[in-house]
Amino acid sequence: MKQLQSLNIDRETPTLVAPFQGVIYTTDYEQGQTVNRAQPLLTLLDCNEIWVEVVVSAMMLPRLTLMLL
Repeated sequence: MKQLQSLNIDRETPTLVAPFQGVIYTTDYEQGQTVNRAQPLLTLLDCNEIWVEVVVSAMMLPRLTLMLL
């Protein structure tokens, strides 16, 4: 019985490890929902490389500042 209880504890507190450092972009499940091993739980966004394309009028160009974090 103790072995079964320890299995339940392990199921209640799983640890997920990402292959890279990032932020959670989307979650595909709600808390308490049953999950399938073959389907993704969430989508991670790698913030090391982000490309941004914008259209700006020539009048606004002097007001823009590029800030690199």
